[in-house]
Amino acid sequence: MVISAPTGSGKTVLFELAIIRILLNGASQAKCVYMSPTKALCSQQFNDWTKKFQPLGVKCCELTGDTVDTSRKAWNDAKDATIIVTTPEKWDSLTRNWRGHQDLLGKMKLFLVDEVHILNETRGSTLEVCISRMKTRGTAVRFILLSATAPNIEDIASWIGENSDGYGTSSKLDPLWCSRLFDLLQRHACGKPVLIFCPTRKGVAATAEQLAKEYKKCVEEKRKAPWTHSGRDEGRLQDAQLNVLLASGLGVHHAGLSMDDRKMTEELYLTGQIRALVATSSLAVGVNLPAHTVVIKGTQMWSGAAWTEYCDLD
Repeated sequence: MVISAPTGSGKTVLFELAIIRILLNGASQAKCVYMSPTKALCSQQFNDWTKKFQPLGVKCCELTGDTVDTSRKAWNDAKDATIIVTTPEKWDSLTRNWRGHQDLLGKMKLFLVDEVHILNETRGSTLEVCISRMKTRGTAVRFILLSATAPNIEDIASWIGENSDGYGTSSKLDPLWCSRLFDLLQRHACGKPVLIFCPTRKGVAATAEQLAKEYKKCVEEKRKAPWTHSGRDEGRLQDAQLNVLLASGLGVHHAGLSMDDRKMTEELYLTGQIRALVATSSLAVGVNLPAHTVVIKGTQMWSGAAWTEYCDLD
């Protein structure tokens, strides 16, 4: 599994859930390897997981150039640990002699890679060697690779294995992203005008539809919604789907809509009849729509035939 999601979106929790799954499945002898490109991040993760897992009787060990100076000491530490935290360079040097430690390496059932986008950098070859070695010589190893910036997660997933999937925040994680966004708007922008920018028209529609579902669920459960809706503006747009979203107090704006619908949506937003507007970046150019909260869903946009970073103007 390969996942690309922004920093702060909770990617590390996926690692922890995978570790817990191994523990709950009763694989007492199974071991997990967490790999990060920097020793500082390894140290941080080791300290965090030691606090979380040690009370459960799960031991962690840190294998980096700062913590172990000989292979014998490294393997002794790994033998007693369930979670091994290391860098690509250290793991590469330790696993070159695979036959000498085949029994221990055969227990590695979960391989976690953080910041997998370094595959495209100078040190990427070492990480590639580590993953390839675990693929070819490991036994039933599950791979979970995370990144905040990798654009070709499907390619990485196909390389990992034919049963692997790639998940990005713009597609399969949309419901999770929108649910989290709805909760944040409830806490920090209740009753305030909100602009939500998405990189594509398809992304605008998907985000608006998911937020509408969250809004209806909130109303049905009689919880306080981030915005209110009078219902008096329904049926004022030419596009039937836009009227459906309008019934949930949501507006949509992008270049694929008619000029009349775009102007009416802007007017409804400016007069406070809709408080949440989902749009592409074109809305930010030349249109004066004041907002209390602005949400930017990613920093890339589809340009022609590939994803590119937003320009400075966007």
